[in-house]
Amino acid sequence: MNSPLARTIKIALCQFNPTVGDLKGNCDRIVAEIAKAKKTGIDLIVFPELAITGYPPEDLLLKSDFIDGNLKALKKAAASCRGIAAIIGFADKKNGKLFNSAAFIKNGKVCAVQNKVCLPNYGVFDEKRYFSPGKTFSRIKLNGISFSIAVCEDLWDKKGIASMVRPGSLDLIIAINASPYYSGKWKERERTVKTLAKQKHAEVAYLNIVGGQDEIVFDGMSFVADSSGKLRTRAKQFEEDLLVFDVSEKISKKPDKNKKGTKLYLSVPVPLDRPAEIYRALCLGLRDYVKKNGFKDVVFGLSGGIDSAIVAAIAADSLGKDNVKAVFMPSKYTSAQSRRDAVKLAENLGIGLSEISIGEVFDSFLSGLDHHFSGTAPNIAEENLQARIRGTLLMALSNKFGYLVLATGNKSEVSTGYATLYGDMAGGLAVIKDVPKTLVYELADHRNKISEAIPQSIIERAPTAELKEDQKDQDSLPPYDVLDKIISEYVERDKSAAEIIRKGLPAETVKKTIKMIDASEYKRRQAAPGIKITPKSFGKDRRIPITNGYR
Repeated sequence: MNSPLARTIKIALCQFNPTVGDLKGNCDRIVAEIAKAKKTGIDLIVFPELAITGYPPEDLLLKSDFIDGNLKALKKAAASCRGIAAIIGFADKKNGKLFNSAAFIKNGKVCAVQNKVCLPNYGVFDEKRYFSPGKTFSRIKLNGISFSIAVCEDLWDKKGIASMVRPGSLDLIIAINASPYYSGKWKERERTVKTLAKQKHAEVAYLNIVGGQDEIVFDGMSFVADSSGKLRTRAKQFEEDLLVFDVSEKISKKPDKNKKGTKLYLSVPVPLDRPAEIYRALCLGLRDYVKKNGFKDVVFGLSGGIDSAIVAAIAADSLGKDNVKAVFMPSKYTSAQSRRDAVKLAENLGIGLSEISIGEVFDSFLSGLDHHFSGTAPNIAEENLQARIRGTLLMALSNKFGYLVLATGNKSEVSTGYATLYGDMAGGLAVIKDVPKTLVYELADHRNKISEAIPQSIIERAPTAELKEDQKDQDSLPPYDVLDKIISEYVERDKSAAEIIRKGLPAETVKKTIKMIDASEYKRRQAAPGIKITPKSFGKDRRIPITNGYR
């Protein structure tokens, strides 16, 4: 049991959704949250990594006026901290160097600055391009409670706080983060933090940002682990939240096995299952991309297939049915079933559905190309022409009415190049670009458990682009269950063909798939950004040269 002399402080972790570059808006939100926390008796309120600038600010950090503006915003936020202490993430500048920093503020002034020691430079991270590393971890005291601040990677890197802080020397470690989401990432975070808490005999408060930023989604899921590694409380997934907990001063520097019995163990929200988690991530990523870029409505082609169906459901659920415009664009190859399924899906979701036939436009193009195509057999040129007509029509609607065009291609297609540049790849955001085809079906099943949205006939139908008679995806691609395993190994885990074949996958299929992936890099370089939900997505995660002789 704690000594009667032990002091306790009340801490709030503010899991909020900033907008990159909106220095005034982010600062105003921080000031407002400080004011609310002060009224409820909070002693210390904590904001995430680079809360002032938003994360990641990328090359905005190279602009001197942006850095100066962020410092002025920090000063304004600090002035509001009277009667309450705060920790705020910002970009600091000292002696011509830039740091990813956390400010500890008390009585309206910045009392200490903790610079991020370990700078990540992998995956979506590029921090060594901008920041200089800090050197040590400061020990700070507030009302008798001793703590240090770690900035994101400082928790993960073995050269960070794990090696620099002596066990038993702190009551608390506060980690402020901008940790991007991918499926199941929260388990890795909690495992790492629980281990650190036990090693250092200190409580660890892990605060994460929430929201969508271009391809990245931040899922929140902030939490607190006690000094024995037990989870005390956890914040919501994919939502803003304020996580409040208490920390008591250690009277003995030795771990007190009875101490956890005196703590308040709050309710711990149960994490979503995998399909529900991914679906929520896609909804948040789409909603913030639309909102933060000043759009209201989205438009996309609704083909009657599974990919556009799941995009329609995500759009309706995240933006509201009145803000979703679907367009059915049939050709002479479009089946009656595709029309029925598209109409039924739109009715189920309550979204608007327009129809624009591409038949006459396609015939006109063929007529114009007749002289040049004379004597040749129809091939992919005629197929892709249809996709490009559809893309052009959607872009015309975007220009006329200010809609954001959504591309509907999945990761299996994007990987292998089974998508048409300037056609079905056209758009401002590719919602399921990082979702393999097999996972698309899992998401459809998940959505239908909420309410009947996607007709079963869409789910059961063999996938087809309907660009020629009796076309099926499997005419050009391996079975999706095999294809997605190869993509996972080659793209996400960087395994070689030999290593993948040794896992039992068919050799010729592996070689053919890898050849298609390698040959399609030029397409992906010109594609719309897509929401990251796997450990390695196309974009910042994977930077392969287009002109590339390595095979």
